[in-house]
Amino acid sequence: MGYHSELIADLLIRHGVPSKAKTKSVTIRLPETDIARAKAIAKRRGVKYQPLLKALLHEALKQDS
Repeated sequence: MGYHSELIADLLIRHGVPSKAKTKSVTIRLPETDIARAKAIAKRRGVKYQPLLKALLHEALKQDS
């Protein structure tokens, strides 16, 4: 991920996804190594790992659209 994408992800994590869309709780299975990496990245950025994953998923879906 480039600097621009990291900046966007940080802003989304800190300020939320700018949307009035309803949210729904989902359960997904991820490899333990991916969860560990997400936790390490989140710790470096000073955020929780679940909002980090949400922001990264949101950005990836946006880019792929």
